[in-house]
Amino acid sequence: MSTPDRDPQHLDSQLRWILDRVQQASDLLGHPIVLTEGLRSDDRQAELYALGRTVVSHVGVTRTRSMGLTVTNAMAGQSRHRPNAEGFGEALDFHFAEGEPWGEDQPWELIGILFETLGCEWGGRWVRWGHGKGDRPHVQLHKRQTPTLVA
Repeated sequence: MSTPDRDPQHLDSQLRWILDRVQQASDLLGHPIVLTEGLRSDDRQAELYALGRTVVSHVGVTRTRSMGLTVTNAMAGQSRHRPNAEGFGEALDFHFAEGEPWGEDQPWELIGILFETLGCEWGGRWVRWGHGKGDRPHVQLHKRQTPTLVA
């Protein structure tokens, strides 16, 4: 398994600015957060997607299906963690620095709202995840809109 990239300098400048503000606020609120992972290669995304899914059959054929706890629903090339045109990640995952890093008693919604207020999409709002809690550690920039020129 490859190593997660925890360098905020590898994030899009807007996301880096937002992360800095949310970290300052979370520190003041007594719930400091830490960058778990930012920029992610397609190879690493494929590794994470395979967790809980990949089964090798008795004839050596690899099938992909859910076998238990999965880490991501995005296959390689689908994640906003991958480098954008400028080479920076537009998504990040975070965890809490104190207590249980991914604990149920952590203020996920509070931190998610901070990110949303500053212009991000928070994965905790995604209901398509089977457990109904979304992807709470995940944050990404809203997709950039390309202006439409009207003649």
